[in-house]
Amino acid sequence: MPASFWIFFVICIASFVVAVDDHREAWDDFKTSTGRESKQSDKKDEQRDAQYGEVTNQLAQVVSEYSQATNALAMATNAAAMAQKAVAPKAPKQQLIELLNSIDPRLLPSLKTHPKVIAEGSMTESQYQSLRTLSAYSGMSEYISSPKWQGTGFGAGGTSIEVHFEIYSSLAQ
Repeated sequence: MPASFWIFFVICIASFVVAVDDHREAWDDFKTSTGRESKQSDKKDEQRDAQYGEVTNQLAQVVSEYSQATNALAMATNAAAMAQKAVAPKAPKQQLIELLNSIDPRLLPSLKTHPKVIAEGSMTESQYQSLRTLSAYSGMSEYISSPKWQGTGFGAGGTSIEVHFEIYSSLAQ
């Protein structure tokens, strides 16, 4: 090999030794800090794991509370719907059927055998007023005639109204 190669080789080795010697202190610092950083990193990992566990528990609690709130809302919605249905106004025909049953439960069953029932009798003043109001609704003449007042009576139960009206079989359908 030529002498120029050996000269070049010796210069490269000498400069490498000088570079290593210059950077030895930085290399030692790097090795020491990596160990400390590793310990600090392990502590941070443990803290993150603890925080993750805490957040997971909190999330589970929130999900449970959400589920309970959803169930409570469903129950409240059902209760509100039932209450609304209970207080919803009934159709005039249904109100008339209920009123006639409260006056005399024999009236409506007799419509099954007769096309028209003539009712004459006494009732309370509030029943009479309700009967007049319901019979005045549009289309109610198909089911009942307008009640006619025939007199007032007084008895042990209080004031009674003597009334005459007709009920038609279409009410029973």
